[in-house]
Order: sequence, then C-alpha cells, then structure tokens
Amino acid sequence: MKIESSALGLNFKNRNTIRKIQSAQIVICVHEEIKQAVEAEFDLSDKKVICLNVTDFSGTSNKKPMTGESWLEYQESNVYPELRKQIKKHLPSLA
Repeated sequence: MKIESSALGLNFKNRNTIRKIQSAQIVICVHEEIKQAVEAEFDLSDKKVICLNVTDFSGTSNKKPMTGESWLEYQESNVYPELRKQIKKHLPSLA
C-alpha cells in the first residue's frame, strides 16, 4: 500500500491546501479544533476523517511563542512521537 501525505496549515485560501484536501481520501487532523475548522470549510463526506488527540503546542500562553530551534525541538521530542503512536491505531500497516 502506498501512502502519500502532506502537512497543511489552516490557510484555506491557499490553492495548494484546497487541492490537497479536495483530492485526499483520508484527512487526518491533529486534534478536534482542527477537525472542526476543516469541516467548516470543506465537504468531507466522501473522505475518511481521522481525528487524533495530540497537543501540538506547548501551552505556554503567558510566554512568547516558540520559534526556530525551540519550536522544532518541542515538536520532535513531544509532538511527533505522540502523532506516530496515535496514527498507528488508525493505520496499522504503518506499524
């Protein structure tokens, strides 16, 4: 089985984002808020929608947002491992 993936932001006016969501067979959302935003913009009735429960930000609302190396380090040490763990439940062939 071949799987092609893309990471997309929430810029729904971007033609590349629109094209990729419209042509997708499976839409995977990192958490419920993203799923709701995508569903508000696109008809996903012909797609399999998978909603994970991964916090993709540090939750440090009283601090300056992370950028650059600190952001990447946080993603690699916290977010990516949890994404891999949760997606395996939905796509066991990736295990």
